[in-house]
Amino acid sequence: MSNSMEGTAGPGTRANGPVPVPSSDQVPPSPGLPLSPDELGEEEQQSSLTDVTQMWIKFAKTFAIIFPIYVLGYFEFSFSWVLIGLAMLFYWRRNHGSKDYRINHALAFLDHQDKVVRQSLATTELPPWSSSVGV
Repeated sequence: MSNSMEGTAGPGTRANGPVPVPSSDQVPPSPGLPLSPDELGEEEQQSSLTDVTQMWIKFAKTFAIIFPIYVLGYFEFSFSWVLIGLAMLFYWRRNHGSKDYRINHALAFLDHQDKVVRQSLATTELPPWSSSVGV
């Protein structure tokens, strides 16, 4: 008597169960050459171009996040300097950034007011110095 397992199963079975019969509707993949660009559809080319573009955008975003951290470490700067710089920037924007907005808003209001006055009044009712300004 031998301890080795020998193939005593019949032709349609294996030692641990029956062999599945391949269905006729499944087509095995052909080991051919890759398709040329002429054979690919325009939709597939656009899809691959979109995939490559998205890959590069993801790479650029990752690089933009990691590179400054690498540079800080290379020059032996502490990350706290970045936080201090950001705090100063936000403080300056809060206190001084609104001044630009207020000035631009006031100038826009004056421009709008000038147009409204010119449209509502006849040219003869305006003072002589305003009629020479570009109407």
